[in-house]
Amino acid sequence: MESILQLKNVSYSYVTPVETVAILENADAEFEEGKLYAIVGPSGSGRRPR
Repeated sequence: MESILQLKNVSYSYVTPVETVAILENADAEFEEGKLYAIVGPSGSGRRPR
């Protein structure tokens, strides 16, 4: 299938009063039409900054 979205070399971090937390470092992803994608992980695994 054809890609409808591509991410290349994506980085993201956030700053807390104590540290800088890197969520993504140089990540690549490709998303295809007709497929379902989800971001999953255990509670506290850093899926979203607080």
